[in-house]
Amino acid sequence: MRQLVHREVLFEQESEASGLHAVIDGEIRIHRLVRSGSQFMMGIIRPGEWTGFLSCLDGLPHSYAGIGQSATKVFTVPRDSVLRIFERDVPTFRLLLEPELVISRKLSRHLTDLSTRSLAQRVASRLSELGRWAYSEDEGPITPLKQISQEELAASVGATRQRVNAILRDFQSREFLKLGYGSIVILNAEALESFASAD
Repeated sequence: MRQLVHREVLFEQESEASGLHAVIDGEIRIHRLVRSGSQFMMGIIRPGEWTGFLSCLDGLPHSYAGIGQSATKVFTVPRDSVLRIFERDVPTFRLLLEPELVISRKLSRHLTDLSTRSLAQRVASRLSELGRWAYSEDEGPITPLKQISQEELAASVGATRQRVNAILRDFQSREFLKLGYGSIVILNAEALESFASAD
């Protein structure tokens, strides 16, 4: 068990595989450093969710960084222990593999969206993804997004903060969401997602 303070790093991008990490309290932001030097926010790991599975499987370095947000309590299963569980228990292996398959499907969708959707649709889709359980399909309520800067959101859709700000204000005028100081609350998930997927 480990207690992280605000912005403390759980594991660095390109650091060696460190195990399977469960968030008990708080949240872990998953970031990838890109060539420009900016950070791409890939997702948010909340209580009851895990990260680090892929590196546990292949033994390669982490392809992203995990950073604590506020005070975050994390339970870690070391990689050696994870591998022993996998080797002994195939049903557990399948159970733990399923979330990674969901993430793979989401990444495929995200790559397609970059070339086929408008910027406003990409922002709408990203808000939906970040507000839900990282390993679920798109269903259920969307958790309010707190302490997410417009710079972070802009970097995750490949745009400037100014353009994303204008889109968020437009969404607020349509009553898709409500903007607060350092927070975004989705008011109408169905309308937001319908907008994101419209042809």
